Formats: sequence, C-alpha cells, structure tokens
Amino acid sequence: MAPPETTRRLATILAADVVGYSRLMADDEEATVRTLRAHREIIDRLIARHEGRIFHTAGDSVIAEFGSAVEAVRCATTIQDELRVRNAELPEDRRMLLRIGINIGDVIVDGDNLLGDGVNVAARLEGIAQPGGVCISGGTFDQVKNKLSIGFEDLGPQTVKNIPEPVAAFRITGAPVTVSAAATATATDTERGGIPASAVLGGIVLIAALAAGAWLVRAPDATSPPQAPHVEVAPSPPPPAAPAPDSKPATGVATTPVAPRPEPEPRPEPPEPKTGATTRDLSADAIAQLMTGLTINGTRQKDGQPFTIELYAAGNAAYSFPRSGAGAGTTFRATGSWRVADGLFCMRFQGFNEGQEACPVFVRDGERISAKRPSGEPLDWRVSRTAADSAITPSDAARSSDDLRVDVRIALLCART
Repeated sequence: MAPPETTRRLATILAADVVGYSRLMADDEEATVRTLRAHREIIDRLIARHEGRIFHTAGDSVIAEFGSAVEAVRCATTIQDELRVRNAELPEDRRMLLRIGINIGDVIVDGDNLLGDGVNVAARLEGIAQPGGVCISGGTFDQVKNKLSIGFEDLGPQTVKNIPEPVAAFRITGAPVTVSAAATATATDTERGGIPASAVLGGIVLIAALAAGAWLVRAPDATSPPQAPHVEVAPSPPPPAAPAPDSKPATGVATTPVAPRPEPEPRPEPPEPKTGATTRDLSADAIAQLMTGLTINGTRQKDGQPFTIELYAAGNAAYSFPRSGAGAGTTFRATGSWRVADGLFCMRFQGFNEGQEACPVFVRDGERISAKRPSGEPLDWRVSRTAADSAITPSDAARSSDDLRVDVRIALLCART
C-alpha cells in the first residue's frame, strides 16, 4: 500500500508562551490557573476575531495559524495590549506576561495539526521576544512593513536551536525601523572572523540606501517644479437654455442642446457605531469616532472629590478636580492623552490612576454611554457628549500648572512637611 501523499501549504504561525509559568505555579497554583484562564479568554477571542485557528496548546503555550501575516501581527499586538491592561490589575509578582513569535513559512498538514520548520521557527522567535513583546521573522516583516502603523527593530540574523540557517528577526516597537547595536556588533565580529570586507561594505551601502529611501519618502521632492499660485477664476456663465420643442431657431443659426452638468455625488458619512456595541467590539476608527467629544464625570476614590475628564480630537484630553484640605477653593487641572486600537481605548493623566494608563470599556445603548472596568465591573461614571467636540483641543483651560495664591502655596508646603 502506497504511503499517503504529503500535503503542504504556506501559513503564518503565531506561537505564544507564558514567561515564568513554573515559578507562578510553584507560588500559587490555583491563582495561576485562574489568571491563565482569564488570559486565554482574551487570547482565544482575539485569534478568532483576526481569522486565526488554534491548532496546538500545551499548558501555558498556544500555537495558531493565520492566512494573513498582517492579521497575525495585528492579533499579536492587540493581545499584548489587552493583557497589559489585565496585568495592571494584578499584584506585580502575580502578573502573567506572554512572549509571542510569528513566522510565515511552508508547513506540513497532518489532520488538524501543522508541522515543519515554519512552525519551529515561530516557536524559536517566541523565545527571543521580550516579556510582553512580539518578535517576527524577516519573511513576516517583508509582508507587513508597509501595511501597519507600528515600528520595528532589526535584531539581525539570529542563530536558534535546531534551525540550520540563521533567522532574520525583528522586534515590534513603538518607534520607526532601526538597526540595533547588537546586530551591528555581530556584523563587525563576523568581519574579523574572515568574511570579505566587500560583503561588509555592501551591507553598509544597503543600510545607507534604505535610510536615503526613507528620507526621500518623508521629504518633499526638491527636483519637482514649484506649484503654480492659486488663482481665483470667475464662474462661467450658465449655458443657454435649449429651445422649446415647438419653437424655431433664428434663421441661419443652428442650435445644439447642451446637456446639463451632472451634480457631484455626496460624500458618504462615516457609519455611526451600532447600538449596544462596546469598545471591545469596534475597530480603532469606530472607537475614535465614539470617544471624541465625550465628557466623563466621576468621583475620586482617594478623597471623594468629583472629577471631570474631557476627550478632544487627535488624542488630546483634560482632567480636573477641586482640591481639598490646604488647597480647598482651587482646582487641579492637567492635560492628558488617549489612544485607541481594535477593541481597546486607553487614557493617561497626571493625578489620575496614580499616573498609570487606564483602559475602561465603554458601552453605547442608544444615546446613553456607560463605562465598566476591563473585568466587567460597572464604573459609576456619567458619560455625556459636549456640544463642541472634534475641533477643540485643551489649552489654558486644562494645564498642569497650579495657579495658587501665595498663601495657599505656603499652606500646602507646610502640610507636606
């Protein structure tokens, strides 16, 4: 009997593993299992949302397949964002961080399982990733580098266990593409070991060419002709009306009916977020549309003072509350910022949540918007929409300076000492 034919296909593989899982289990097994279950709910939901499929799990590890490298990277960054929020609610020694590696490669199909170097390389890249970070292969980088608004750091070729050839690796960062010092040092050591200087010079020229290309993309074309100044042109007179069917044109003059000018098509308005949707279910654009122009009123747990948060366009925000104690009669005001991702809204202010980023979940029910913690616990906040929303940015109305009278400043200093 002839052996069955081997089926292969190209796939993007995501491998994730918990950092320090054995230590967490040794310290408190039950708490670790509860945290892992909560993390897995987030991981499984986001993998399914980004059209991935989990084909292998073992304790604290997950391996999933994606048809798109872009969706795999989007999924990985969103997983790390959401787990960062979940971990912020845990004691520091009980936080559960993930490393994620992503590789695109040829794999062997074995029923519901996938095998081969395409899977193994993803697992090795996961081991290179930083805790809470994502590391991708060079092939994955080539597929996503111009399609996602995230930064990458070139780690250079990495020698990994049981993979014969070095693997090009990139770390996802919040900064533009850079070449790490480690990669440069590796190239220098290799040159000393006997690689021809021409190969090293070729690498330097290639890096310089990439940098020049990036500059050309950002800078205006100096060789392009200057733009002509804008000149206002008087509108053309309307075309003469066509004669009525029973009228006759003047003798010796031919008339041709003039077709009316087509009306420009109205530009479609962006869709409103659907009723009953939470920020976890929305895209980044839909979350930004929902949150811009909102005012949040709540009560500080620290001193019971009411606070106000105003969310402006372009990620700007303001936070204020009336002081108590020696500063009674004055108001604390500070500027802040907010950001969005698919399914995630976060904001940060001085004096709010101990200066740490807060990522509540917002729910829209008709015209009413409410808020809750990432864990699902409702927040006693009143959310309303201001009359002037998207065009406002905070200025003197919300700044970090305190504007206190001299006697109040002296009282505050005495209270602190």
